[in-house]
Amino acid sequence: MDEETLRRANLVLKLRSIGVTDHAVLSAFEATPRHAFAPKTYASDAYADRLIPIACGQTMEAPTVLATLLTAASLSKTSSVLEIGAGSGYLTALLARLCRRVIGLERFRTLTETARANVQQQGITNAEIILTDGTAGWPPAGPYDAVIVTASVEQPMQLWLDQLVPDGKLIVPLGAATAPQRWISVANSPQGLQNPRVLGTTFAAPLTPGLARAL
Repeated sequence: MDEETLRRANLVLKLRSIGVTDHAVLSAFEATPRHAFAPKTYASDAYADRLIPIACGQTMEAPTVLATLLTAASLSKTSSVLEIGAGSGYLTALLARLCRRVIGLERFRTLTETARANVQQQGITNAEIILTDGTAGWPPAGPYDAVIVTASVEQPMQLWLDQLVPDGKLIVPLGAATAPQRWISVANSPQGLQNPRVLGTTFAAPLTPGLARAL
């Protein structure tokens, strides 16, 4: 077993140790080399359970956080997912191994191009990363079984909910930008948001509307 394969296997053991039991989620982490999505200066930390800075002032979430989100999303091979904030493409790649189709939205051109290249290098063909304003979602490919947002908001966007199937899940960090936010999972229904679950806390960057003028 080479070093990178061993590091991925150790990451899976770490996820098991915190209670992640979903075989598909664990397999996705084992199959996806996190170091390939991290800046070279952080390659040695790629399998540590920590945030990693990436370009444009953004970050890659810790693996245990992503595993919690993916488990809560309850995805299957028939699922269609909208990801708002594609970043390095790491979460996009994990999602692509779990479901039928992933649409990742990113407001930074630099990150969009990097994420596309990273995902393509993994041989993934069921994910598309689009340079656009994530606040509006992406109606042309909807409806989605899940919408996963990696930037924080104080209230969910109605446009996101409108693009979910009945009982589809929205996973998003909620709260003010000046304090820790709570990762929330809620199910969409005609009666409103149902079955809210708090998945943990984070210090996510706030969602910014529009395309970035630079980068």
